[in-house]
Amino acid sequence: MPAPFFTVERAPLRLAALAGAAALGAGAFALPAYAQTTEPEIDFGNPATLEAGAGFAPATLDIEFGDGFEPDAHKVTAVLEWENQEEMHYGGVSTDDGFCGMDATYNTLSCIAHDADGSLHFEMEYGALPEAQAGTWGYTLTVMVDDESVAVQEGVTEIVVPDYDGQYLHSDVTVDNVAPGDLVEVKPDFYQQDALPEGTAAVVATFSDADYLPHGLAAPTADFDNCTENEHGQVACIVTDFEDAPGTGFTLSDPISYGVSETAPGPLQACGCWYQVIAIDAEGLESEYGGIFWDEGSDNLLGLESTGATGEFGDGHYGAVDITTTANPYDLAVDDAAIKGDNGDEVTVTIPVRNPESADAPSFFDGPGSYALVGDLPAGVEFVSVESDDSFYCEDDSDEYFRETMPAIEDAEAADFICIFVELPGQGELEVDLTVEVKDEKATDKGLLQVVAFGDTEYPGALDGDLKNNTADLTLNGSGSGSLPKTGSSMTWILAGAAATLVIGVVLFIATRRRKTATDAAE
Repeated sequence: MPAPFFTVERAPLRLAALAGAAALGAGAFALPAYAQTTEPEIDFGNPATLEAGAGFAPATLDIEFGDGFEPDAHKVTAVLEWENQEEMHYGGVSTDDGFCGMDATYNTLSCIAHDADGSLHFEMEYGALPEAQAGTWGYTLTVMVDDESVAVQEGVTEIVVPDYDGQYLHSDVTVDNVAPGDLVEVKPDFYQQDALPEGTAAVVATFSDADYLPHGLAAPTADFDNCTENEHGQVACIVTDFEDAPGTGFTLSDPISYGVSETAPGPLQACGCWYQVIAIDAEGLESEYGGIFWDEGSDNLLGLESTGATGEFGDGHYGAVDITTTANPYDLAVDDAAIKGDNGDEVTVTIPVRNPESADAPSFFDGPGSYALVGDLPAGVEFVSVESDDSFYCEDDSDEYFRETMPAIEDAEAADFICIFVELPGQGELEVDLTVEVKDEKATDKGLLQVVAFGDTEYPGALDGDLKNNTADLTLNGSGSGSLPKTGSSMTWILAGAAATLVIGVVLFIATRRRKTATDAAE
């Protein structure tokens, strides 16, 4: 949930709290000192005006440091905070220099560049929520190097609320226990409260697919000749034979069909969708839909029917279409992996993460992902790198990243690497290449691999149908007397403490480096 309302004066306290939280469990690691004495140059190309409910607007942020900035030695963070924080929302955008996205702990927009250059270019997107209040609202942009504030820029943005001339109030539609692959018939009631504007040429009923995560699990279909689907997956049905009857309830002449994906997991709200009924004039009909594109004499037209004035009607902007699926679990799985080599060898082992079920493990969070592969190395090897394709967020040089992005982990030493991934389709597989150097080929303490889903105790809930294959052994030369149980209980409680931080923080990648040498094994 968004953080409580705060003022600009409280922003430094919040940033200090962030920096303090980042240090928990860090040990005594220290980043290189930043010696620049002059403020960096900041060019924040932001929109002067935002329209409430209009979606995201693009913005850019360019930061130029002086000669005292050592490239590839510092982390640069820029945090954008608003006076009306709870009324803002953000997208996520990557550039070659870093990533900008939402930190939902505080509902701020954060941009992060690890191993930063002296010249940085960020791109971002943000907007005002539909419920945002009109007015001029202040923002504070704070630039930090290694968690120390080096520059602060303040400004204002005007938020405008468009006049809404809607004539209809909408009811909500809720459909439960829908089997994956089924069609759902949606036939909402809506209420005309005012006379239609003079010159009304059509009444348009628009139905959305899921316009927030998870995507692609349910969508409306354009089954009637006067219905069309746009590039956003929305279906608009244009009715030119309508009744103008203030104080009257209406419904559709026939239901709109929503198709639920055969691979949708469950139980899950597969469609947190919406519909809207509005009146448009002839100019709007032409500009939005190209005029009348159907045969007006067709027998396959969607219309409106009067229902009287009964029913429960709420929002004048839109109504909800909520579709929840029956049980249909996915299955995250990881297999045993063996490192084989002699002392001094640098060995790469491929670790596959599988989903053998037909149900998808979809994306549930804005970032950095919804699932993670966690690894604890066996004794006798030293971590070198962990790499993957674009499906994962992994990095091979990051004790400090681990400290910054997983403050809730009390025992950071229990994980050597963590790779976060966004989704895993049904019967799909992702791979991570782990490279280590063998230090003691005769060491016997085995390591552990575990694949986990974030938020399995709250949102979205427990959807993994088989937890027994979520953990596996990671061994050196077939040895495995290990100190960690294969049940994964030790690693599970570690991740449980960090799950909230992982999924709501602005994190590009997470990995840790802990060197387990022969000395470690002896201990």
